[in-house]
Amino acid sequence: KIILDDAKIMHDTIEPNTYVMKNGKLGGWSNMGLKNLLPAEAGLFICDYKNREQISLYRKKSADSLKNNNGGPLGVSFLKEIVIGSTNFPLNKKELEKLPGIKANNDNVYSFKDGPSIRLINSNINGFEKIVIKVSSVENAKKYLKSQNLLGNSTANSVFIDTTATDGLIIELTDI
Repeated sequence: KIILDDAKIMHDTIEPNTYVMKNGKLGGWSNMGLKNLLPAEAGLFICDYKNREQISLYRKKSADSLKNNNGGPLGVSFLKEIVIGSTNFPLNKKELEKLPGIKANNDNVYSFKDGPSIRLINSNINGFEKIVIKVSSVENAKKYLKSQNLLGNSTANSVFIDTTATDGLIIELTDI
């Protein structure tokens, strides 16, 4: 909270969610909404887990499982990018760049130490516009999507899931 206050980032109050685990230790998490960094429709918040080591272990196990299963039928490697549309692009860009630890490039792509990048775009709607998933092979993903009647458009390096199956959300699978 102090770091956000020092950076002049508007935020909600911390909402603790705790419980006692079977071993008697305190578990849970705390949430805090962030304001103006992204449009409210994106639902940006910070979640801080009480047992960070355990969460880190769960994430590693999940990543290992994905890798051991070759990313499933689509060959998923990881979530690469989340594209957020903003009707108030100048404000959101200015506020997002205040976030400690964030790295920005010239294409309005913001990255963190871990996790997907965020691409902020000027739009006539607020919220999620697209997610980009890294796959091992676009051709294999394309074949699988076609076999499941989920194939949308494709380019040389990307294939898209049919948006009628995703309630309009654009999901791009890429191998670059």
